Amino acid sequence: MSNQPETRITSKLVDILEQMHYGWTIEVESNPFTVGSKKLDAFVTQRGRDPIAIEAKYADTHTEEKLQEQAMSRLVRELVPDRAYDSVTNTLNNVMAIRYPVEFKTVAGRDLQQALLDAEDLQYKLVSGTGQFPTNGWAKGKVTDIANALHIGATPNSRLEAESDKMELSINKAANLIEDAIAERPGIGNSVERILHQTRGEQTSRMAALIITDAFVFQSSLAGSAQMENVRSLGQLLRNMNSANVITDWNAILDVNYQPIFEDARDLVEALDTADNLVRPILTLLCEAAKELVDTGVAQMHELTGMVFQKLIIDRKYLKANYTLPESAALLSALVLPELPDGKLPKVADFACGTGALLNGVYQRVLTLHEQAGGNGKDVHKQMLEKRIGGADVMPNATHLTFAALASTYPDIKLGGTRVLTAPYGLLDNGYYAVGSLELLSDQPPLPILDETKAKQLGGQKSQ
Repeated sequence: MSNQPETRITSKLVDILEQMHYGWTIEVESNPFTVGSKKLDAFVTQRGRDPIAIEAKYADTHTEEKLQEQAMSRLVRELVPDRAYDSVTNTLNNVMAIRYPVEFKTVAGRDLQQALLDAEDLQYKLVSGTGQFPTNGWAKGKVTDIANALHIGATPNSRLEAESDKMELSINKAANLIEDAIAERPGIGNSVERILHQTRGEQTSRMAALIITDAFVFQSSLAGSAQMENVRSLGQLLRNMNSANVITDWNAILDVNYQPIFEDARDLVEALDTADNLVRPILTLLCEAAKELVDTGVAQMHELTGMVFQKLIIDRKYLKANYTLPESAALLSALVLPELPDGKLPKVADFACGTGALLNGVYQRVLTLHEQAGGNGKDVHKQMLEKRIGGADVMPNATHLTFAALASTYPDIKLGGTRVLTAPYGLLDNGYYAVGSLELLSDQPPLPILDETKAKQLGGQKSQ
């Protein structure tokens, strides 16, 4: 039997990979570069992520060193603008090198796809401008392992860091203006304390700015969609920025859904509205920051949208608490959920969820595994958020940001009641003290705080 060409195997590999991630576009034998005629074995792109090249060779035709050198030679080449698609960079910064087992040469064409699916000894290495994974040697595994590595490798970490730094600067500036407004009109401070359940001060003003920015980012995904045809885009808002327009738009959104994201944000804008000379610059600053984030494409990535906000919180400037790093959440999620249990959607809970880093990490892992099994994450989004993900925290702002992080995966899908709960804490009206998630240690049925008289259940609609 004649040897199978590598390109034919790569074509079969691409067919499998495209079924494992709904958002990927993959071309075989592609030359996306502005200069040179060298073709990539495959070229992977996705909206809001870094593109990745694939260079795949038989293990006996290219040594590990030779294939690694070939992969490195593709790095930092400029991409033709219309070939960069909606990725967040115009240069190639990542290459996945793959070594096919020698026995694939003699596999019949009709059996190639199944051989790839059955293989557990595919060798791969992710090469980037900042290093290699694994650092030494090559990883060995299944096609699903390669799909996971491609997904992680496309994360534009350097771009994320740069954008989150810019956003943090804007939030700090806006928080200073909010502090000025409170100094001029103490009534604003009283309102902010009531809305955020926090004593006024630097971190409370920053949290207010963060929640308003979050709402602007979410608004960009909703403007002009069904039932929100009159909701302005961020560009339209900025052309004539005023608090009345912002409040009108957010009330229109609240009439449809998304209460946890927009209700506090709207109330904060209404509180600031009495500071006539400061409310416009505060809103302009935060809307510009949100639009810049959206324009980079980063905000289209559900996991990174949440990570931008997480970065502003984990340094403990904004909330006096400890939070799970996004990298830790991704690692832990992969360790505890190597595959879907019996192919079914799992139930996941975090009873001290903070702003949702761990829950969102697990949720993204569930979606990845679901898509690798041939499904579409969008089809299970509503079921997961309403029935299968539980989160509780004693801080209302934390649970609201948890809801925002989870909902932003598919922001156009409206949600009913969720299992994200603000647990009662401290002295209650009946004279008893509530201790938050510790009450879950009782012998009551699971999630006793679902009792609506004790906990606030977050849902998309105002009636929740």
